Amino acid sequence: MYNYLGDNVFLIFVIFIIIVFIFIIMFTRSKNSTVSPSVYGSSSDVVNSKKLNVLLLDDNLMNLKVNSRILSKFNVSIDCVSTFEECFSKVTSGIKYDLILLDYLIPEHNGVDMLNSLKKIDSSLRVVAMHNENNSAQVMSVGFDGYLVKPLKENDVFEIINNIK
Repeated sequence: MYNYLGDNVFLIFVIFIIIVFIFIIMFTRSKNSTVSPSVYGSSSDVVNSKKLNVLLLDDNLMNLKVNSRILSKFNVSIDCVSTFEECFSKVTSGIKYDLILLDYLIPEHNGVDMLNSLKKIDSSLRVVAMHNENNSAQVMSVGFDGYLVKPLKENDVFEIINNIK
């Protein structure tokens, strides 16, 4: 009887150690998957000292949610819109945007037309195109200030945001 009880206690202890080990691995992986100052330098390096205003335009609501979650890891204020008309309205409302992330293909509009319309309002606007394909040379040649491949990656977003001075 004593050995039986001792074996069960040992087995429970081993299971407990395994569970703790798994928990530590899961916690470490989830912690490393976010952008933190330790990954990209000091917190002042992650984004400029002022809070940036970012306008995010994507017709896919799931993309808006995912991309805004990625952007929220940086020192930015995010406005999300799903149509070019909403984007145009926000830009003409008097809000000064430091960056506009623009889905390159929106139904009934294309990225070049949207870029030209936005630049007519304010030629100093920084507009970055987002697209599912990597055709950055073509997109950059028409005047976009940057290019991001969807789905967005934190390190790519970091580089775009950190270059805004």
